[in-house]
Amino acid sequence: MAGRKSFPLVWVYFVLASGFLIPVSAPTAKADEVATLTPAANSAVAKAAPRKSLREQVSSLKGQLALQQEMLAAQQRQIEELRVALEGQKRLLERTLATLKSPGPELTDLGQVASLAPAMPRTSRAGEYAVGGAPAPPPPTPEPQESMRSYVERIDQLGKTLNNTVANLAGFRFSGDFRLRADGAFRSSNSLAGPVQDARGNYRLRFNIDKVLSEQTSFHFQVGSGRANAPLTYNTDFGGFANRGPIFIGEAWGSYHPSSNMDLLAGRIPELFADDSRFLLKEDIRFDGFQENFKIPLGSNPLGITRVEVRAGQYVLTSPNVPVLPSVKSCAVASPPANCAYLSAGYQPGQKVRDADLFHQGFAIYADIKPGWHHQFGGDLQWYRNQNQIALAATAAGAPVVIGPLYGTSSILPISGTGTATTTPGGAMFTASHFQVAHFKYRLGYDGWKVKDHEMPAYLEFHGARNVGTTFLNNAAMGIISFGETRKAGDVRLLYGYAIKEGNSMISEVTDDYLGSQTGVNMRTHEIRVDVGLSRFLTWQSYLYIQKEISGNDPARHFYVPLPAGAARQYRVQSQLQFKF
Repeated sequence: MAGRKSFPLVWVYFVLASGFLIPVSAPTAKADEVATLTPAANSAVAKAAPRKSLREQVSSLKGQLALQQEMLAAQQRQIEELRVALEGQKRLLERTLATLKSPGPELTDLGQVASLAPAMPRTSRAGEYAVGGAPAPPPPTPEPQESMRSYVERIDQLGKTLNNTVANLAGFRFSGDFRLRADGAFRSSNSLAGPVQDARGNYRLRFNIDKVLSEQTSFHFQVGSGRANAPLTYNTDFGGFANRGPIFIGEAWGSYHPSSNMDLLAGRIPELFADDSRFLLKEDIRFDGFQENFKIPLGSNPLGITRVEVRAGQYVLTSPNVPVLPSVKSCAVASPPANCAYLSAGYQPGQKVRDADLFHQGFAIYADIKPGWHHQFGGDLQWYRNQNQIALAATAAGAPVVIGPLYGTSSILPISGTGTATTTPGGAMFTASHFQVAHFKYRLGYDGWKVKDHEMPAYLEFHGARNVGTTFLNNAAMGIISFGETRKAGDVRLLYGYAIKEGNSMISEVTDDYLGSQTGVNMRTHEIRVDVGLSRFLTWQSYLYIQKEISGNDPARHFYVPLPAGAARQYRVQSQLQFKF
């Protein structure tokens, strides 16, 4: 009776063992020796084997079932381990994609992407894989589980996305910034100057594309917002109704660097000596031309000098292409030739009008005083040729003549940034016969104290300049003290600066237009700045400028400035969010 009652259970075990279980590899080497039973094989074994008691058959089938269950559990562990490995591979691919999009300085060449490690590293035995570096059993049956298939498909899709991204980037690197600003200038009126009440919003957008072409050559390109007649800024003011703002080519250059100590540039480039001091040149200014920068690293020496840099820039400012100017008689008619405008800039009838150029050369010396303390000294000379064409381009009659042919249109507004003295009010000739601006700079810096987890570096900086091309009102000076920096959330930077720029000291159209609003020179200005880091990519910056003019008009010396001494004190306030990406 006991045997007959157990007989149906035998068939249940037999069916489960022979027809419904998927054979898998055992987790150990002994599993390779276990035969996988199929229905045909079980039938043959049953015929060939000696007849056993029903109890023995049940016991044997129970053992086989336990083995199959153990093998199935091992397979499930392998699937789980592979799933974890595939998830790790997915995260690696996502990080790689994020890194390709990041503007971080560590990506020098996006054309070289590191090979990705396989999701299932192979062991020394062919056909086997290792998870976590340990030997693993042979792979399961060729029919993949549904869950595993979905992960494989996801990894394949991520791989295709990565390949497409790399192919589209083709080694290009992208970066940029966006600045959103509230800007206000205020001045009361008096007998010498009218009132100013200009509260506005504006934005600046710049987008950079860089490509490393080889170990010795690279390319850079930038587009940005702004106005065609405002070389000192990329700003676009609010208030254009719903019209779209323009985008311009801001920078475009090729670089050749045969060694790490030599860099040669050509194209539309930032001025070689421009910095964030707002003294000599506006940091937004860009010129067409050439640059050479040579670095000379030095070893140990008593003065602590670490390196010396020798720099030179040659910039083409205009391209008149006027072989012969018209005669005075030809220019006296009702509709004179456009080139007659050059006569107002001091050129003579029949004279050839050559390019206006800037040659800027100098040096910088970097030295360490002791750990954490360092200083820098530099000197340079700006040498302008045919500088009156800059003054002419700032007039309504001269802008289409000087700048228009370059753009192929006569619809050109005068360039902004006037302020340097001219021989007549609003005239096209500078009072200074030449602009040969000698400049020196000294900076003392300390790497910084630490306030909690915030680094607080500090520096003192001094500038002095003299236009040796004239003999009066030709000096400029500035002092700056800065404490702190903004690299992450909670960082703070404080800055105070004081600047003096006389009316013949430098060309206003290329120097800063915030220290001096409505004039880049002939002023004394206090600058107060506070920066607060909101995140790694976002900074809140606030500025206050308090401005007073230096000299009034002097007809005896043919000295006329747009904003003379005696005008009421002027205030300019700026508060802006600086985004970087």
